[in-house]
Amino acid sequence: MLDSLTYAGVPCTYVLLSQLVPILQRADLILLGASALHSDGSLYSRSGTALVATLAKEHRIPVVACVETYKFGERVILDGLASNELGDADALLSLPANKALGVQKPLGSSLTPLSLMYDLTPPSLITAVCTEVS
Repeated sequence: MLDSLTYAGVPCTYVLLSQLVPILQRADLILLGASALHSDGSLYSRSGTALVATLAKEHRIPVVACVETYKFGERVILDGLASNELGDADALLSLPANKALGVQKPLGSSLTPLSLMYDLTPPSLITAVCTEVS
């Protein structure tokens, strides 16, 4: 989406979540992609989407969910855990930044890292929905 928008002449910035707050001061609009839009208006998308929408609302920046109509669903999900997918937690621990910080998987511990792939953004954080249908 970033490539398409920049090619069309729309100025865009792509940042890591840790750098989001300083960038939000310059933002006019937040565009979010989605994996699904449920019948209650909640947005099911990659992890971090709900955090971006929450911060945007705090900064009074409109949030537009860009969702193709075939991704509209009749389901209602009450939390982001019930039908989520797990990512590779070991891959997260092997990131260069984590190695530099000395983060390691605890050996002999009963704790297991959890890497959820998706989160659920409540409809109260979405200003508008944009689709391919006019």
